[in-house]
Amino acid sequence: MALNRRLLIVNADDFGLTRGVNSGIIRAHKEGIVTSTTLLTGCNASEEAVELAKENELLSTGIHLNCKQAFSVDCACDRKSVSGSVKIGIAKILLLWVRCTVNAKHREKLLDSFRYQVEWAYKRGLDISHLDTHKHVHAWPAVASIVCRVANEYGISAVRYPFEPFWIKGPLNLEARFSLLLLFVVQIITRRILRSYELDFPDNFRGVLCTGYWTKTRFLSVLKTLPDGVTEIMVHPGYSRELRGNFTRLVLSREVELGILTDPELKLWCKKNMVELVNYRYFQP
Repeated sequence: MALNRRLLIVNADDFGLTRGVNSGIIRAHKEGIVTSTTLLTGCNASEEAVELAKENELLSTGIHLNCKQAFSVDCACDRKSVSGSVKIGIAKILLLWVRCTVNAKHREKLLDSFRYQVEWAYKRGLDISHLDTHKHVHAWPAVASIVCRVANEYGISAVRYPFEPFWIKGPLNLEARFSLLLLFVVQIITRRILRSYELDFPDNFRGVLCTGYWTKTRFLSVLKTLPDGVTEIMVHPGYSRELRGNFTRLVLSREVELGILTDPELKLWCKKNMVELVNYRYFQP
């Protein structure tokens, strides 16, 4: 933990989802406060995202591991298993957690899929700074162990720790608050798993409650209440073209977030209040 310092990682998820999302993330990095991103492999704009990551070296880029394939295909290493829609409901997430807890073959299948996604990026020359998962499925200990194993195998030093206090001020968002409440009891186990694999992760995490509900006022409120140490704020900027509601629930909200993240007041506020903008390479040796 960075004692008596407030360090901030602003991570944009879904890099590679569409060209519009890619454009929005790069703009939010160049003109705003986005410092880091995580890439979805196998999507229509994933190849473009890799090239953009190489062109923007100050933007740390990790892999946004996608578990959708675990429900629809037999071969987890098939390219089709990591393409198309990334929309996943809570029922399928719970099913994944149960399967990974009780079924060793399912854990191996998911492990192979995660390996494939990391190798896909490495083969294209991407410098991977960290790992996280779509819908935070690695908040569950059985999946966290798989993600940590992949991180160790490929020399990746950091993993997202996606636990946000369910009681903090923000939008009502009952579904998200209920999920955070349920996960509250397992967060200690997941933290111990990350530690046992000697992986680094931010001290604090924000963004679950506000995903789809960000406003400038809410973002400034989060900034004003940042605790000491490293905090990651998860965001989803982008342009809505090419996006559909049956593809992802975040459509118009991405452009709203893009406007917030490129507002000069946010970067100025961080500078005046000694909040240091860093990225996930902060954790690299």
